[in-house]
Amino acid sequence: MKRFLRTLLPVLMLAAVAAPFVAPGIAAAASGAGTMTVAPNWVAPGATGNQFVFTFTAGAAFTSGSYATVTVPTGWPAPTSLNTALNVSGSTCTGLSIASYVGQVVTVDMTCSSTTSTFILDYGITGGLVTAPTTLGSDQFVTATNYGGSGGTANLSGYPDIEPTVTVVNCTSTTIGSGCGTMSVSSTTPSVISAGTTGNELSFKFTNNTSTQSFAGTSFITLTVPSGWTLPTTSNTSVTAGTCTPGAINNTFPSGQITVGSVNCAPGKYFTLNYGISGNTVTAPSAGSYQFISQSSNSNDPNNPVDLLAGSPSVTVDADPTITTPTTGLSTGVGATYSLAITSTVANTPGVFTSTGSALPGGLTISSTTGTISGTPTTPGTFTGIKVTLTDNAGVAVSTSTFTITVINTTITTPTTGLTTTIGATYSLAITSTVANPPGVYTSTGSALPGGLTLNSTTGAISGTPTATGTFSGIVVTLTDNVGLTASTSAFTITVDAGPTITTPTTGLTTTKGATYSLTITSSVANTPGVFTSTGTTLPGGLTISSSTGTISGSP
Repeated sequence: MKRFLRTLLPVLMLAAVAAPFVAPGIAAAASGAGTMTVAPNWVAPGATGNQFVFTFTAGAAFTSGSYATVTVPTGWPAPTSLNTALNVSGSTCTGLSIASYVGQVVTVDMTCSSTTSTFILDYGITGGLVTAPTTLGSDQFVTATNYGGSGGTANLSGYPDIEPTVTVVNCTSTTIGSGCGTMSVSSTTPSVISAGTTGNELSFKFTNNTSTQSFAGTSFITLTVPSGWTLPTTSNTSVTAGTCTPGAINNTFPSGQITVGSVNCAPGKYFTLNYGISGNTVTAPSAGSYQFISQSSNSNDPNNPVDLLAGSPSVTVDADPTITTPTTGLSTGVGATYSLAITSTVANTPGVFTSTGSALPGGLTISSTTGTISGTPTTPGTFTGIKVTLTDNAGVAVSTSTFTITVINTTITTPTTGLTTTIGATYSLAITSTVANPPGVYTSTGSALPGGLTLNSTTGAISGTPTATGTFSGIVVTLTDNVGLTASTSAFTITVDAGPTITTPTTGLTTTKGATYSLTITSSVANTPGVFTSTGTTLPGGLTISSSTGTISGSP
């Protein structure tokens, strides 16, 4: 079969500096110095979802101002910020940045202090994986470097090759090719996992999808674990025979690659490759879609290459669910229609909401699909310790903090003071109440109010100027809220007394200086106590008025 040869040409740009420093004993690089490798170095024609990792090794010291260029061959997606990025954390060169994306060329600024300094460039990244061309052939990703920023670039002496499958494998022919077979996520493995979760066990099913040919002899199958996942080891990987007879897993795992050797597998048969096993599970990385690149090499293929399987399996890692403790809308009334939305995010759907704290108020329930608490409360009170828990499809659970829902009732209090007034006096009696579902309407539902008094329908206050005396018993005030709940006072009495009377004295109005004097004022006060004051001309010197009886007395 043909191969796609893709030559990666990074060019290191070194900014010119006066007397650039190079560590003693390390030769300065010249433009064109360095080596570049790439993994994987193969791909199937038209294959989607690819990521290629280019690793540059300086081989000599590159000072600040140096740079590298990589020219992506025609037919491949042009490098952009959406599909190409530096792996700075995995690199040992410093000052790394993408200087530009121009056409098919990406330029990387760098400073590499030693012969072993490296940088890693990913072509194909999460959210921007690349698609291989369908044209068969060898494509070179030409790499060039520049030392110190002066002059031009020079190509590296050796170009890294990406060798895609150059012929579409005919897996029903008498000569079975490498790249035959399929790899899929087994039914026991969730297709979606939550970010950062531990205890994961993934299984991948390899099937010989040919109709006539077997894998045998030195045939082997590989599965490459994407970056960010737990590295595969002999402790966390295993194989299950199924209907095929796989050999042992190779005890080396280059670049996270799991290799199963000596595979004997007849047409239509399968075996399972386990990554993450009981007692040695694996941890999921951050959210994203991760392709587990699969390939096969069949000893029945005369060229015995290693080729990409069609449709390498992917596992989606979703972010953990989130939930927010509500801080508003936490008060309602008995009989009211109530709904409290719970704010949350669930990447790994569906999520299930449960009430995991104290019991909800009577009449309220929680929606298991949205988390909304709703219904018609039947019992007043302050309900503390309520908590809502959201569990996503991978079993990851998050909860609100505890919160309180207050359910008030429509109430009214029977007045016990301010129930006596005087005919002709301005009168106001407030009614104390709570309205669960405003607005409330107040009505007089007992005996008639005293003449001249009325009831305010919006506040319940009884007010006015009484026009008749008497004892008015059996008065009842009823409050009806907006949903028809009612509350009434007990019957109470308002007493309207006659107004006070006073008689102008006509006798005893003469006295002598120095004599003891007392003048009684005749009066009646129904609404006691009464207060007497002198409101006319000033009394004779030595005489005063009693505020409680009205008597004027003293010695003039």
